[in-house]
Amino acid sequence: MRDLLAQQKEGQLPVDFWIFEDGSTAANAKNNEWLRNEPLVNYTHLAKNNGRSAIRNTLARAASASYLLFLDDDSLPVNHHFLKDYCEQLTNGEVICGGRQYEVSQPSDHYSLHWKYGTTMESKSAETRNENPYLSFHSNNFLVKKELLLAMPFDDQLKQYGHEDTLFGVNLNRNKISIKHIHNPVWHKRLESNKDFLNKTERALENLRRLQLQEDSFFEEHVNLLMQFNRLTRWQLKGIYSVGFRLFKARLQKYLLKSKQPNLLCFNLYKLGCFIELN
Repeated sequence: MRDLLAQQKEGQLPVDFWIFEDGSTAANAKNNEWLRNEPLVNYTHLAKNNGRSAIRNTLARAASASYLLFLDDDSLPVNHHFLKDYCEQLTNGEVICGGRQYEVSQPSDHYSLHWKYGTTMESKSAETRNENPYLSFHSNNFLVKKELLLAMPFDDQLKQYGHEDTLFGVNLNRNKISIKHIHNPVWHKRLESNKDFLNKTERALENLRRLQLQEDSFFEEHVNLLMQFNRLTRWQLKGIYSVGFRLFKARLQKYLLKSKQPNLLCFNLYKLGCFIELN
């Protein structure tokens, strides 16, 4: 946050900051008390965590500017001209995504799964992300017109972690809203342990199951895991996959928890098996 404030002051950029601390611990809130004394910062501590979707919608309604730049609290801008680069893009699209990066060197084996997934699936160049702009949408670092987000908010019924970005990206696609991906990344600083990352993945699949039930065929046709699931259903292989998954689930789970360099194909097979179980 100090770096962003320094960027604003150095460039005299027309930016103000809105920070809603969503259900953080008292210790974290105390550490951030200094923000209340910053003239450009609007800081609010919320006692209850209302979910990733709801807090974004709340911030959008509270902020007064015409353009909104969303950053998660575990995101640290890579460039010292981060704000300036976004300001220069204001008129170049309705949604601008800057991207994310992970540390190049692999951390301890305890975090290998999240790191491998992040570096392989999420840390992509702007050119690569623009090939599939809607599938590449992530809400941890993006710029959007306020009027657009108010008209098409995040689904705040999704209280727990998972797939709120997927739904928002599909809705942008459905409504033909343009997305431009640029090279203006943030470091993703908070890695989950293998156990926590696997648990969060399973919770996210519960959200995806809920969306599968409430959304239309357009949604299913633009989500990779649902396309795989529907393919197995059409080919009448879902039952066979389910039996095989039950036999090997514990072994596959142990591998993902203990492997120093987990294979993402195994991770995808695990997700598909868990999703079939939910059905």
